[in-house]
Amino acid sequence: MATDPAARREFDRAPRPLNHAELWRRALQQLRSAFTADTYDQWFAQIRAVEMRAGKLVLAVDNYIARETLHANYYSPLSRAVEEVAGRRIQVEVVVKADDTPEEAPVAIAAAEPDPESPPAAARTRPVLKRTFTLDNFVIGPSNQIAYAAAAAVAANPGHSHNPLFIYSASGLGKTHLLQSIAHATLETHRTQYIPAGNFVREFVEAVRTNRRTEFQEKYEQAEVLIIDDVHDFKNAEETQREFFNLFNALHLADRQLVLSSDIPPRRLHFLAERLVTRFEWGLVAEITQPDLELRLAILQQKCVARGMQADEAVLRMIAHRASRNVRDLEGAFNYLCLLAETERAPISVDLALRALERYNFEEVKRAPPTVGEIINAACEATGVPPEAFTTKRKDQRAARARHLAMYLAREHTGLSYKEIGVHFGDRDHTTVLHGYRKILAEVEGDPGSGVPPKAETQRLISDIRAQLHV
Repeated sequence: MATDPAARREFDRAPRPLNHAELWRRALQQLRSAFTADTYDQWFAQIRAVEMRAGKLVLAVDNYIARETLHANYYSPLSRAVEEVAGRRIQVEVVVKADDTPEEAPVAIAAAEPDPESPPAAARTRPVLKRTFTLDNFVIGPSNQIAYAAAAAVAANPGHSHNPLFIYSASGLGKTHLLQSIAHATLETHRTQYIPAGNFVREFVEAVRTNRRTEFQEKYEQAEVLIIDDVHDFKNAEETQREFFNLFNALHLADRQLVLSSDIPPRRLHFLAERLVTRFEWGLVAEITQPDLELRLAILQQKCVARGMQADEAVLRMIAHRASRNVRDLEGAFNYLCLLAETERAPISVDLALRALERYNFEEVKRAPPTVGEIINAACEATGVPPEAFTTKRKDQRAARARHLAMYLAREHTGLSYKEIGVHFGDRDHTTVLHGYRKILAEVEGDPGSGVPPKAETQRLISDIRAQLHV
């Protein structure tokens, strides 16, 4: 059958679908330019493309920590890079799959009393740890200072205080950071094992299945520092709980350090064996609570320094107000903001930050417009002026300025008329509200024609109040 030459040329020019390896290679090029070299090398460079099936790109990493970190912090930019290269919507799945390259067999460590004249040997098999999860990089505040102090004490002198150390918090508040910080600090001087509880369960089950239970026991009984993350994942693993109970007793009796974490306190781990829960409370139980505004702001400022980014404090405060639930949300929002800034080669601004925050679906972002009462309360906090000063006839300059700020924001964000707004400020006349609005507007915008610049302090106060109101 003859082939139309024009049709053949059109076919030759048509783009061919990329195979999984080429698609991922090109996506990696985008990710390399979007992130710092350290971030790229640590989290993206080792990812392997496995296959493309049914519109899904399957990527492989070597361990569960890498997979969980990618899903928690980098999945969105990764997925977006793949879709931009492919020119269509593609689902990305990250699986844990060991590399095909044969690994050197681990060296067995003889169980013997350590020489008191020499420091203990380091662990032969190093756990996979996030490079930035160190004590130096942990930002301290009222919500975490006890947990931090305990972790620092354990890291400096394992086995001698707070044994076991049990840290608990809701997800994303920094307990894994502290646990990995201890591992980083003790790896060079002590045989250290760090492992999430879910991985411990899977490793134990595999050891039983392959008749290597003795090897499993020897591996962990030789640990001088054993760190188990998320022990609530021992739920429904009764045989693993029995194994860990015996391991706990052996290590504790030998003054080996145990560090544990969970998303709930030991007393609420009612689904675990009672004798195990009792032992979790033998040492120190430390809670990490939700970070306050100042701690969230300090974390963002540290992130700016680490990434070499410049951001106005008003922008950081807005992010800190909105991403208030946990540190993971905070870091995720900031990372995406930096990605937007780097991709668009644009400075970090309020508008860019609002675009970055839209995708996170924080409850605070999707709320009704503020009421005048809420605006007054937020202005109270930002200016230090008491609530009654907004409705009384006091004439002092500080109270008048706070009222003007609140009037300006009420006009901008409530949809009320000047007259309706005046009712909320002690039945003030609409002309008074109009005067206050225009006064603040002039300070916010300045007058380019006359060379009068905007007032930075007014802009900061407005931004701070808006951040509290989530508008």
